[in-house]
Amino acid sequence: MAFAVGSPLSAAPTLPETIRVQLTVAPGALRLVPPPTATVQVDSQPLPAEPSAMTVGWALRYLRLPAAEATPVIEALAARTPDGSRPEGQLLIGPYGWDGRAGRDRRVVRSEVGVAPALAAPRAGLHVGRRILAPFPQVIEIQPGDLADVTTINDRPYRGRVRVDFSGGDPRVVNELRLADYLASVVGSEIPPSWEVEALKAQAVAARNYALQQLDPSAAFD
Repeated sequence: MAFAVGSPLSAAPTLPETIRVQLTVAPGALRLVPPPTATVQVDSQPLPAEPSAMTVGWALRYLRLPAAEATPVIEALAARTPDGSRPEGQLLIGPYGWDGRAGRDRRVVRSEVGVAPALAAPRAGLHVGRRILAPFPQVIEIQPGDLADVTTINDRPYRGRVRVDFSGGDPRVVNELRLADYLASVVGSEIPPSWEVEALKAQAVAARNYALQQLDPSAAFD
Protein backbone atom coordinates (compact mmCIF):
# COMPACT_ATOMS: atom_id res chain seq x y z
CA MET A 1 0.00 0.00 0.00
CA ALA A 2 1.59 3.32 -1.07
CA PHE A 3 1.62 6.55 0.96
CA ALA A 4 2.33 10.10 -0.14
CA VAL A 5 5.88 11.30 0.51
CA GLY A 6 6.06 13.03 3.85
CA SER A 7 2.61 11.93 5.00
CA PRO A 8 2.41 10.58 8.55
CA LEU A 9 1.78 6.87 8.91
CA SER A 10 -1.38 7.64 10.89
CA ALA A 11 -2.91 9.04 7.70
CA ALA A 12 -3.13 5.54 6.20
CA PRO A 13 -6.67 4.58 5.21
CA THR A 14 -8.53 2.36 7.64
CA LEU A 15 -8.96 -1.19 6.40
CA PRO A 16 -12.52 -2.54 6.29
CA GLU A 17 -13.38 -5.00 9.04
CA THR A 18 -15.30 -7.44 6.85
CA ILE A 19 -15.55 -8.70 3.31
CA ARG A 20 -18.50 -10.40 1.56
CA VAL A 21 -17.74 -13.55 -0.41
CA GLN A 22 -20.14 -15.44 -2.66
CA LEU A 23 -19.91 -19.16 -1.93
CA THR A 24 -20.08 -21.93 -4.49
CA VAL A 25 -22.62 -24.51 -3.32
CA ALA A 26 -23.73 -27.80 -4.83
CA PRO A 27 -27.12 -27.82 -6.58
CA GLY A 28 -30.05 -29.18 -4.63
CA ALA A 29 -30.86 -28.67 -0.98
CA LEU A 30 -28.86 -26.53 1.40
CA ARG A 31 -28.28 -27.75 4.92
CA LEU A 32 -27.55 -24.84 7.27
CA VAL A 33 -26.53 -25.26 10.91
CA PRO A 34 -26.32 -21.86 12.66
CA PRO A 35 -24.22 -21.45 15.83
CA PRO A 36 -26.20 -21.43 19.10
CA THR A 37 -25.54 -17.70 19.45
CA ALA A 38 -27.11 -16.83 16.10
CA THR A 39 -30.20 -14.80 15.32
CA VAL A 40 -31.95 -16.22 12.25
CA GLN A 41 -34.37 -14.24 10.10
CA VAL A 42 -36.55 -15.61 7.31
CA ASP A 43 -37.80 -12.89 4.95
CA SER A 44 -36.91 -10.25 7.58
CA GLN A 45 -38.93 -12.03 10.28
CA PRO A 46 -37.35 -13.79 13.27
CA LEU A 47 -37.32 -17.56 12.89
CA PRO A 48 -40.20 -18.94 15.00
CA ALA A 49 -37.96 -21.59 16.56
CA GLU A 50 -34.62 -22.04 18.28
CA PRO A 51 -31.66 -21.97 15.86
CA SER A 52 -31.04 -25.54 14.75
CA ALA A 53 -30.29 -27.49 11.57
CA MET A 54 -32.18 -26.02 8.60
CA THR A 55 -32.75 -27.64 5.21
CA VAL A 56 -34.06 -25.54 2.33
CA GLY A 57 -34.41 -26.06 -1.42
CA TRP A 58 -36.66 -25.95 -4.46
CA ALA A 59 -36.68 -29.73 -4.98
CA LEU A 60 -36.55 -31.52 -1.64
CA ARG A 61 -37.20 -35.25 -1.79
CA TYR A 62 -39.03 -37.34 0.81
CA LEU A 63 -39.59 -41.02 1.49
CA ARG A 64 -43.33 -41.69 1.67
CA LEU A 65 -45.08 -44.38 3.71
CA PRO A 66 -48.72 -45.19 4.43
CA ALA A 67 -49.68 -43.90 7.86
CA ALA A 68 -50.49 -47.45 8.96
CA GLU A 69 -46.82 -48.39 8.62
CA ALA A 70 -45.64 -45.94 11.30
CA THR A 71 -43.57 -47.19 14.24
CA PRO A 72 -41.93 -45.13 16.99
CA VAL A 73 -38.63 -45.18 15.06
CA ILE A 74 -40.31 -44.02 11.85
CA GLU A 75 -42.36 -41.38 13.68
CA ALA A 76 -39.09 -39.95 15.01
CA LEU A 77 -37.89 -39.50 11.42
CA ALA A 78 -41.16 -38.10 10.05
CA ALA A 79 -41.56 -34.52 8.87
CA ARG A 80 -44.10 -32.36 10.70
CA THR A 81 -45.83 -29.04 10.13
CA PRO A 82 -45.36 -26.28 12.75
CA ASP A 83 -48.46 -27.47 14.65
CA GLY A 84 -47.07 -31.03 14.85
CA SER A 85 -49.36 -32.62 12.24
CA ARG A 86 -48.34 -34.51 9.13
CA PRO A 87 -48.00 -32.45 5.93
CA GLU A 88 -51.14 -32.98 3.87
CA GLY A 89 -51.89 -36.00 6.05
CA GLN A 90 -48.94 -37.93 4.61
CA LEU A 91 -46.18 -39.70 6.48
CA LEU A 92 -43.07 -38.19 4.89
CA ILE A 93 -39.51 -38.90 5.99
CA GLY A 94 -36.86 -36.40 5.02
CA PRO A 95 -36.07 -34.06 3.44
CA TYR A 96 -33.18 -35.17 1.24
CA GLY A 97 -31.17 -33.17 -1.20
CA TRP A 98 -27.44 -32.93 -1.61
CA ASP A 99 -26.36 -35.84 0.64
CA GLY A 100 -26.90 -39.62 0.72
CA ARG A 101 -29.14 -39.83 3.78
CA ALA A 102 -32.10 -41.14 1.78
CA GLY A 103 -30.41 -44.51 1.29
CA ARG A 104 -29.59 -44.76 4.97
CA ASP A 105 -33.13 -43.92 6.10
CA ARG A 106 -34.62 -46.26 3.51
CA ARG A 107 -32.66 -49.11 5.09
CA VAL A 108 -33.90 -48.07 8.54
CA VAL A 109 -37.53 -48.07 7.35
CA ARG A 110 -37.13 -51.41 5.60
CA SER A 111 -35.75 -52.98 8.78
CA GLU A 112 -38.74 -51.60 10.69
CA VAL A 113 -41.61 -52.56 8.38
CA GLY A 114 -40.05 -54.88 5.78
CA VAL A 115 -40.86 -52.58 2.85
CA ALA A 116 -38.61 -50.05 1.14
CA PRO A 117 -40.47 -46.70 0.89
CA ALA A 118 -40.83 -44.85 -2.41
CA LEU A 119 -39.55 -41.36 -3.08
CA ALA A 120 -42.29 -38.74 -3.20
CA ALA A 121 -42.33 -36.03 -5.88
CA PRO A 122 -39.89 -33.15 -5.25
CA ARG A 123 -41.29 -30.10 -3.48
CA ALA A 124 -40.00 -26.74 -2.33
CA GLY A 125 -39.67 -26.24 1.37
CA LEU A 126 -37.87 -24.98 4.43
CA HIS A 127 -37.24 -27.30 7.36
CA VAL A 128 -36.08 -26.38 10.84
CA GLY A 129 -35.20 -29.70 12.38
CA ARG A 130 -38.12 -31.95 11.39
CA ARG A 131 -40.57 -29.06 11.10
CA ILE A 132 -41.71 -27.87 7.67
CA LEU A 133 -42.17 -24.11 7.47
CA ALA A 134 -44.16 -22.42 4.69
CA PRO A 135 -44.24 -20.50 2.44
CA PHE A 136 -40.92 -20.99 0.69
CA PRO A 137 -38.50 -18.21 1.75
CA GLN A 138 -36.89 -15.60 -0.43
CA VAL A 139 -34.07 -14.68 1.96
CA ILE A 140 -32.54 -16.38 5.00
CA GLU A 141 -30.11 -14.38 7.14
CA ILE A 142 -27.93 -15.86 9.89
CA GLN A 143 -26.40 -13.31 12.25
CA PRO A 144 -24.00 -14.93 14.76
CA GLY A 145 -23.42 -13.37 18.14
CA ASP A 146 -19.74 -13.01 17.20
CA LEU A 147 -18.10 -13.00 13.76
CA ALA A 148 -15.79 -15.76 15.01
CA ASP A 149 -18.79 -18.12 15.41
CA VAL A 150 -19.24 -20.78 12.75
CA THR A 151 -22.24 -21.64 10.55
CA THR A 152 -22.05 -25.00 8.79
CA ILE A 153 -23.25 -25.10 5.17
CA ASN A 154 -23.45 -28.58 3.62
CA ASP A 155 -20.95 -29.83 6.22
CA ARG A 156 -18.41 -27.03 5.59
CA PRO A 157 -17.75 -24.43 8.33
CA TYR A 158 -17.89 -20.68 7.65
CA ARG A 159 -17.23 -17.89 10.14
CA GLY A 160 -19.34 -14.74 10.13
CA ARG A 161 -22.73 -13.79 8.72
CA VAL A 162 -24.55 -15.83 6.07
CA ARG A 163 -27.24 -14.64 3.66
CA VAL A 164 -29.08 -17.04 1.35
CA ASP A 165 -31.11 -15.36 -1.41
CA PHE A 166 -33.54 -17.42 -3.51
CA SER A 167 -35.15 -14.46 -5.28
CA GLY A 168 -33.22 -15.16 -8.48
CA GLY A 169 -34.05 -18.87 -8.60
CA ASP A 170 -30.91 -20.78 -7.66
CA PRO A 171 -29.66 -19.91 -4.16
CA ARG A 172 -27.02 -17.20 -3.87
CA VAL A 173 -25.07 -17.71 -0.67
CA VAL A 174 -23.00 -14.78 0.59
CA ASN A 175 -20.68 -15.09 3.59
CA GLU A 176 -19.65 -11.86 5.34
CA LEU A 177 -16.57 -12.48 7.48
CA ARG A 178 -13.68 -10.62 9.02
CA LEU A 179 -10.98 -9.68 6.53
CA ALA A 180 -8.36 -11.37 8.71
CA ASP A 181 -10.35 -14.65 8.71
CA TYR A 182 -10.76 -14.42 4.93
CA LEU A 183 -7.03 -13.95 4.42
CA ALA A 184 -6.18 -16.83 6.76
CA SER A 185 -8.43 -19.10 4.71
CA VAL A 186 -7.52 -17.93 1.21
CA VAL A 187 -3.74 -17.87 1.69
CA GLY A 188 -3.73 -21.47 2.88
CA SER A 189 -5.76 -22.51 -0.15
CA GLU A 190 -3.62 -20.66 -2.70
CA ILE A 191 -0.14 -21.82 -1.69
CA PRO A 192 1.12 -24.70 0.49
CA PRO A 193 1.32 -23.73 4.19
CA SER A 194 4.70 -25.51 4.29
CA TRP A 195 6.32 -22.80 2.13
CA GLU A 196 8.75 -20.30 3.64
CA VAL A 197 7.12 -17.77 5.94
CA GLU A 198 8.21 -14.87 3.73
CA ALA A 199 6.35 -16.43 0.79
CA LEU A 200 3.23 -16.73 2.96
CA LYS A 201 3.57 -13.09 3.98
CA ALA A 202 3.89 -11.99 0.36
CA GLN A 203 0.85 -14.05 -0.62
CA ALA A 204 -1.14 -12.52 2.26
CA VAL A 205 -0.27 -9.00 1.07
CA ALA A 206 -1.20 -9.85 -2.52
CA ALA A 207 -4.48 -11.48 -1.42
CA ARG A 208 -5.35 -8.52 0.81
CA ASN A 209 -4.65 -5.96 -1.91
CA TYR A 210 -6.69 -7.92 -4.44
CA ALA A 211 -9.59 -8.25 -1.99
CA LEU A 212 -9.57 -4.53 -1.21
CA GLN A 213 -9.72 -3.70 -4.92
CA GLN A 214 -12.89 -5.82 -5.23
CA LEU A 215 -14.86 -4.09 -2.49
CA ASP A 216 -18.14 -2.76 -3.87
CA PRO A 217 -20.73 -1.56 -1.34
CA SER A 218 -23.33 -1.21 -4.11
CA ALA A 219 -23.12 -4.91 -5.09
CA ALA A 220 -24.57 -7.97 -3.35
CA PHE A 221 -21.06 -9.24 -2.60
CA ASP A 222 -17.45 -8.15 -3.05
